[in-house]
Amino acid sequence: MTGKFRPIAEYLKEASGLTSSLFQTKYNYPVLLWPQAGDWMEDTAFQFETFSSEYSDELPGEISPSTESQIYETLVIEIAKHASSAPANMICLGRAANNDIVVANKTVSKLHTYFVTSEERDSYEIVDANSTNGTLVNNKRLVAYKNKSLFNRDNIQFGPSIQMVYLTSEGFYDLLQQLHRSGITF
Repeated sequence: MTGKFRPIAEYLKEASGLTSSLFQTKYNYPVLLWPQAGDWMEDTAFQFETFSSEYSDELPGEISPSTESQIYETLVIEIAKHASSAPANMICLGRAANNDIVVANKTVSKLHTYFVTSEERDSYEIVDANSTNGTLVNNKRLVAYKNKSLFNRDNIQFGPSIQMVYLTSEGFYDLLQQLHRSGITF
């Protein structure tokens, strides 16, 4: 794996000292969460809770040790363009080294998919690049070369085994708040 893959712990540590607007200024792009040891995002505690104030002492509920362990192992992938990669209007994901996001897995095509900004430039879309094993968004297979709008917490599957969750910058900050309030500290 190459690209900007970092453990979620690093972001949690940074977010604890920033307001939502400062965090979103620093990270003004969406991310993909790649759980490495189970899909803790499916836990109902993380599906429905939202908080309006930043980092209070309220605890929404206990997190099991196994879920906490899964959170520690989650990678964050920034959906951001690398200056040296082409084409300029696409953020490419695939197995080949020249992609912006490299996922070194044999079930991922050399150029598997790419992200583009919407025409309004306020959201992102995903496009399957006619990959061998396909791309699914919320369990629906994408049609090759047809743009699909992405929304916060969409589930994306690249091929048969790579599962990730799409988060907007705001959605990522909100999730980090939820983790903090649930007692997850790094």
